[in-house]
Amino acid sequence: MTDRPNIRGGALLTPQNSWKLLRIPMAEDVAALITDFSTLYSKSSLSEMTSVANGFVDLNKLFSNSFGAAVIKFYSLKNDAETYTPVANDTFGFQLFGYRSSLESPCEVLCQSSSATSCILGSMKVATNPATGAAVTVGGLWADTLAITNYWIRTCAIYDSANNRAASLHIPDLLGIRHLMLKIVKTDGSAANEANNIGAVITVY
Repeated sequence: MTDRPNIRGGALLTPQNSWKLLRIPMAEDVAALITDFSTLYSKSSLSEMTSVANGFVDLNKLFSNSFGAAVIKFYSLKNDAETYTPVANDTFGFQLFGYRSSLESPCEVLCQSSSATSCILGSMKVATNPATGAAVTVGGLWADTLAITNYWIRTCAIYDSANNRAASLHIPDLLGIRHLMLKIVKTDGSAANEANNIGAVITVY
């Protein structure tokens, strides 16, 4: 009789992670979608990129357990230094880039909004400031509509869009990406229906 291997199964558990800041609410990084990636494809230093103020995070430091996928949500908050207050149907755009452990290697373009105005704020209010934990009493809205162009080998997808809730950008497999860089586009509030102060939160599993 052939001996059978001693294989013991265990429960497969999905890590339960909280939402973390990917980008604090700020005005636009750029006025239009970036088409020349030459300045993004080689970074030798983390000094200008290791801050949510720049929309750049090290996922290994942000989350202590192992993970493979990520979910991102966008929101807008009123900045005390400005008169702008988020309004439903205000628009913005974004681009999401990924780096591996070494920033000298080329960055990966994961996805971007279909246009500079294809993402839209809904009517669902931000009840708690993700950056401070304080209650938001005036001027906070979640993005309820996201429309994207995917460039990632594991297709990025949008869920719960155009439902006046908080739409989700889902990255089903990061494939070893360690650093994420989020660029927000066309959100200086200077044009009609143009959002301002866009932030983002992220969780992984």
